Amino acid sequence: MNEPLSDLLSRCALGDRGAFARLYELVSPKLYGIAVRLLKHRPQADDALQEVFSKIWYRAGSYRPDLGNPMTWMIAILRNQALDMLTANGRHERLLDRDTDYGDIELADPGNDPESETLHCDAAGRLGSCMEQLRDQHRQCIAMIYWDGVTYQQLADKLNTPTGTVKVWVRRGLEKLRRCLEQ
Repeated sequence: MNEPLSDLLSRCALGDRGAFARLYELVSPKLYGIAVRLLKHRPQADDALQEVFSKIWYRAGSYRPDLGNPMTWMIAILRNQALDMLTANGRHERLLDRDTDYGDIELADPGNDPESETLHCDAAGRLGSCMEQLRDQHRQCIAMIYWDGVTYQQLADKLNTPTGTVKVWVRRGLEKLRRCLEQ
């Protein structure tokens, strides 16, 4: 899926509205699910998604395939938007104090398409299962950074652990997660 998304982003950079519509169709369910997870309120997630796609449209030319995959680039834009919204609403600090069960990872509602719904449920189940196999500190760090929008420094402060250690835990956890998902 990375190659088609890269192609769609390249075409968006050239002003191709059809490519932008196709990109939206492909990635909006996942981005929306992440937005809901980060912001906890669907109206805010709706606003975030709209802002993110506006940024994707205007910044598509800045995407560099040699630096990472397109979905990661778009998720980073979403994450930054959500952090901005949380900070503006004064909710960011409350994320650090929240006790969350990260075993039940939620993907967006893909619509009324039963095939898509089944695929999303399977993916969510596999991801949740793989997350459960990680060491506690790896799972906690990955979940808080990628799903709750906490920075490495904030997490290090919360855990009273050096930032470098937190980064290593995240990297090792992501490596194990990737291997588990590839099986």
